[in-house]
Amino acid sequence: MSTNNQDLIPREILFGNPERTQARLSPDGSQIAFLAPVDNVLNVWVGPATEPNAAQPVTTDTYRGIRMFQWAHTNQHILFIQDVGGDENWRVYCTTLATGETRDLTPFDNVAAQINKTSPKFPNEIIVGLNDRNPQLHDIYRINIESGERTLLEQNEWFVGYLCDDDFNVRYAVRQTADGGMEMHTVGDDASSDPFMSIPAKDSLTTNALGFDKTGRILYILDSRDRDTAAFYALNLDSGEKKLIAEDDRADANGALIHPTEKTVQAVSFNYDRVVWQILDEAIKPDLDYLATVADGDISVVARTQDDRYWTVAFMLDNGPIRYYRYDRTARQAEFLFNNKDAWAKLPLAKMHPQIV
Repeated sequence: MSTNNQDLIPREILFGNPERTQARLSPDGSQIAFLAPVDNVLNVWVGPATEPNAAQPVTTDTYRGIRMFQWAHTNQHILFIQDVGGDENWRVYCTTLATGETRDLTPFDNVAAQINKTSPKFPNEIIVGLNDRNPQLHDIYRINIESGERTLLEQNEWFVGYLCDDDFNVRYAVRQTADGGMEMHTVGDDASSDPFMSIPAKDSLTTNALGFDKTGRILYILDSRDRDTAAFYALNLDSGEKKLIAEDDRADANGALIHPTEKTVQAVSFNYDRVVWQILDEAIKPDLDYLATVADGDISVVARTQDDRYWTVAFMLDNGPIRYYRYDRTARQAEFLFNNKDAWAKLPLAKMHPQIV
């Protein structure tokens, strides 16, 4: 069967860079940041939260483009990681909005730096994993984003990753076992000690620790061990009690809404045929009910301000672009920000319908 070339969607529209994407409000809600091209290269743009069209680029990448960024809790700095020409030697950078200066926080060759943790308790600092000492292992550093000063928190001799809390304590370490499984160890133990948690290979992709509650004594985990699907649990670190928070026998838990300051789990998402939010905190039920009327797409809460008044919400449509909104919880009103690709909104894309066999 022949196809008229005029009927084909240009590949540039399908596979090219988004026009704007990854919208994120600053922690205080005053500004919005997103990725958009500068001379066809993705950079970070920042502008007033109520005027995204007034945003200006704050980074100056001219080659590969920036793919990942986040706000620092200062509300005045943008953090991002970048390599050179796709060499995967990732460094962590910080751009100061007031001056436009970008500082390399990990100025070392042949490293793959990782942002491990940020915290509103330490707005001028971040925790970074850095493998400059041993290419195979990431040591854990506390870095001042304004001065670049770094302090070693944990020298790594065994592990593939670490879990830190909001007080910047390095709490748990993860190592991979010979059979493809994972073990979590309390920091201070070596790899030969009894693990805090053992995860068989078959569950290693669907079982992991997510973070702590406000007290630091409850650990949130996704856990598929002895189950057909991954469920959301709260593990009491003092008593050892593991409390089931949310489950769906048909699908793995794949996301959660956690209050930005109270650190309580408010909703957990599951995707069997469409993304469905299982609401645990009735305080946000009116919000999710309202958002369900805004656009016919799967809801993703991308960012929340520290006072939790404003949310950045993305709607994933099956027959159109990703639609970004700034949602005011007090007014219960969602303000459209932009599409990730305006051209997609003009295409006759087909509506999708799930079929369960």
